[in-house]
Amino acid sequence: MRAIPRFLAPSILKSSQRGKFAPEPKQELTDMLGYQNTSQNLGNAGFGLLLGVLVLAGWKTAFAGYLIAMIPLLMFGLFVKIPIEHRAGENKKAPKQSTNVHVFMLAFLMLIIFGMFMMMTIKLASFVTAQHITTPAIASSILAGMGAASMFASMPFGKISKFLGNFILPIALLGISIGFMIVATATSVLVVTLGVIICGIFFGWVFPQAFYRATQIAPANSGNLSTSIILVGINLGAFLSPTLVNGVANLFGNDQPYFVLMLCSWEFAILTIIMAVYTIVDKRNHKLNQKPEEI
Repeated sequence: MRAIPRFLAPSILKSSQRGKFAPEPKQELTDMLGYQNTSQNLGNAGFGLLLGVLVLAGWKTAFAGYLIAMIPLLMFGLFVKIPIEHRAGENKKAPKQSTNVHVFMLAFLMLIIFGMFMMMTIKLASFVTAQHITTPAIASSILAGMGAASMFASMPFGKISKFLGNFILPIALLGISIGFMIVATATSVLVVTLGVIICGIFFGWVFPQAFYRATQIAPANSGNLSTSIILVGINLGAFLSPTLVNGVANLFGNDQPYFVLMLCSWEFAILTIIMAVYTIVDKRNHKLNQKPEEI
């Protein structure tokens, strides 16, 4: 289901870029990003429940769950039609796309965030088993609950973003840090579930905020390129997650699941401080650079 933003995010970014980013569609854009992430997390939650059922029949059977990827591929081929370009615009030369260091920094930030967050998915089953809390099948169902929590948290993203602004990201990182800490210190299924749900709620704001932030920092007419760079960072984070996080854990001489989850909690807390300071400085600079009539 992570492939969904590949189709939605470029068009969302593209529609918001006209020379300078126009302020008129701002609320509509944040609402669209929230609903897009809601649909993604709905798929994640359903897939998690499916794996929870299939894993009862053995790990080999559980891999059959990935056949679900055929459904969106078939639906896309049957129902999604690519519009024909207007004749008036056929002879127009497409503007050259470019990027900047801010887009690469955002992509690197997403790599770190997704690399750490994926450890909840990777380590939860081994954690509950090592701590004698419950079974991997129950852990899979709990992870489905995390997807559902992200889904519901994404729905009001537009309104929350309007109220919190760019501070929504450090707040989300703080919430994820608390969730990881609760899970790492849990001794019962109830507490594990609570921590996972908290992680899901706050993570539901990260994905839409990443793409909304891209509309603020990307050069004009470069939505597709900026989105691709950010998605590369996200996918690299998911791919390199075990290598990076376990490598850091080994530096401390402890690769146990509870320590890895606690380590991620500390790292999210550090990111929270960094992003909070950056957002305060960025907001102050933005105000200083505004014209008197814009304030």
